[in-house]
Amino acid sequence: MARTQDPGTSGSQFFIDYADNPLIPADSTLIGIVLNGMDIVDKVAAGGVTPGHGANDGTPEIGVVLRHVTVVYS
Repeated sequence: MARTQDPGTSGSQFFIDYADNPLIPADSTLIGIVLNGMDIVDKVAAGGVTPGHGANDGTPEIGVVLRHVTVVYS
């Protein structure tokens, strides 16, 4: 979950990390893994990102809309 350095600031923004990302703090909340649709994640990753803090950090160049997400608690 995305958040600021202040406690209790987690919101609805989240990241799908395609590779290890040292910019994400170690105490960030992991909420899941991609089980289906990895081909779409590959396509978005191949499209590149707008400049961010690092070479592979930023907003995807390809627009992404999540129309369906299933969260399973186990």
